[in-house]
Amino acid sequence: MKTWMVASALCATLPVAAGDLRMTRHEGEVEYVTALASEGPETVATQTAATLAFGESPAQLLVISWNPAAVENQLRVIDKQTRQLIAIWPVPDRPVSLLSGAAPDIVVLDEVAYLLTHSSDVVPGAVLRRNARGGTFNVLRMALRTGATQVLPLGDAFANPRLSNYLGIPVVTDWAGFAVWRLADDGGEMIAVLGREELSDILSVERSAQAHRILPDSARPNFVVVPGSGVFRISSFGELHRITDARLVPSRPPHASLRLGPAQFQERLLAGLSGRGPAIVSVRNENQRRTLTFIDAETVEILWQRELPAGAQPWTVTATGEDAVVYIDAQERAIKRTDREETRVFRDLPTGGESGQILSIATP
Repeated sequence: MKTWMVASALCATLPVAAGDLRMTRHEGEVEYVTALASEGPETVATQTAATLAFGESPAQLLVISWNPAAVENQLRVIDKQTRQLIAIWPVPDRPVSLLSGAAPDIVVLDEVAYLLTHSSDVVPGAVLRRNARGGTFNVLRMALRTGATQVLPLGDAFANPRLSNYLGIPVVTDWAGFAVWRLADDGGEMIAVLGREELSDILSVERSAQAHRILPDSARPNFVVVPGSGVFRISSFGELHRITDARLVPSRPPHASLRLGPAQFQERLLAGLSGRGPAIVSVRNENQRRTLTFIDAETVEILWQRELPAGAQPWTVTATGEDAVVYIDAQERAIKRTDREETRVFRDLPTGGESGQILSIATP
C-alpha cells in the first residue's frame, strides 16, 4: 500500500498542545496510537499488529508495524499538529525489533527516515543471507514523500543493533556488544567509529569474568548515545564509561567511568537533559527498589536520584524537559512524571485495553 496525503492548511495551523503525549494501547489484536492531551484522549491511528519501532521529528511521529492484510511491514507517518495519518509506506525488509516491545529506533531528518532492518529473513529454516559488507543488518533510508528506499549495509560487528540520532547523525550501537558506527558525512554509507580495539581495556576484563562464570547471564552491557556529549557504555560489571567525545571520536583509555552497580539490575539507560546540560538517565531495580538516577554527561557524576513507584514500567521511561521523565504506572493506570523534586500524575490512562509504549511527548 502506498499513499501520501496532505493535511489541510486550516488544520496545519493548529499548535501542538504543551504536554501532548502520544502512546500505544491494545484491545485484543488491535493497537491504537492515541494522543493524550488536556482535553482527553484521541485515537490518531489504528493498526492490526503491535508497533515494532518508532521515532519522531518536531513535526511528525513515525511507527512501523506488520499489516497482515497487505502481507508487509508498513511505516506510518502521523502529523503531530493535526493528529492525522498522512502517509503509509511499505518497508521492504524485516525491521529490527526488541523482545520487550517497541523500540525508538527510527531517526527522522527532514523528509528522510532511517531505520534498522535484517539483511535476510529471520524464520526457522531460512538461509542466512549476508549483505555486501558481510553483516546481517542494514540501515534503511526512506524518503517520506515518495517511499523510495536506499540500503546502507552494516558490517559483521553487530548482533543486536540499536539506532540513535546524534545531532542529526544516525548512529548505530550494539546492545550487549562492542561496536559503534555512524552515517558518513556524505551520507552514502555507514562507517565504523569504534570496535573491539578501542574497548580492549574494558572487554578483556569482561571476557575474563565471563570465562570464569563470575557474572550471571543477565549482566549484559549496553550503550547510550547522548547528543552533544558523546557515546557511553555500561559494562557487564555495571560501570558506565565514556567511550567517545562530543565529536564522536573514540576516547583513549583509561575511560572516565562511574560505577552504577551490578549490570543485571540495570533496566533502562537513555539520554536526557539536566539543568547543567546533556545527561544520562539510568533506571535500576535492585532489592525490589526501582531507582531513577540523573548523571551529568560532562563529568560522569550523579546529579540526583529518586525512587520510582512500584508500578513504573521501565521500558516506557521517556525523558522530557530538564531533570524529568514520564512513564506508565501500570498499577495506578496513569502516566506519571518524576523530576528531582516530586512524582505526580501527568495524565490518566484511557479506560479499556492495555497500555503499550510512550511514543512521543511535547515538553510540558
